Amino acid sequence: DISDFKEEVLECINNLNLSISNMIKAPFNRFVQWLPTKNNLFFKRNLKKFDRIIFRLIEGRRKATHDQYYDLLQMLLEATDEETGESMN
Repeated sequence: DISDFKEEVLECINNLNLSISNMIKAPFNRFVQWLPTKNNLFFKRNLKKFDRIIFRLIEGRRKATHDQYYDLLQMLLEATDEETGESMN
C-alpha cells in the first residue's frame, strides 16, 4: 500500500519534476547528461530513491494475497505473455 510511504513518493516525484524542468530549460542539456552536474546528480539520486520505492511496493504486493487488490499493478503482476505463457513476475 502506497499510503505507508506517500510522503516519500511525493517528495521524489516533485524532485524529479524539478530536475526534468531544469533539464528542459538548460541549453545543450542532451550533450551533458552524463556530466556530474548538481542537477544531474540530484536527478539520479531521486530516480534511484523512486526505484527503491517502486520495488518495495512490488515486493509488498507479491507477498499479499491476490484477492486483496484489483488495480493496474496487480494486473501487471498477473499478466502473462500470450505466446510464451511467461509472467511478468
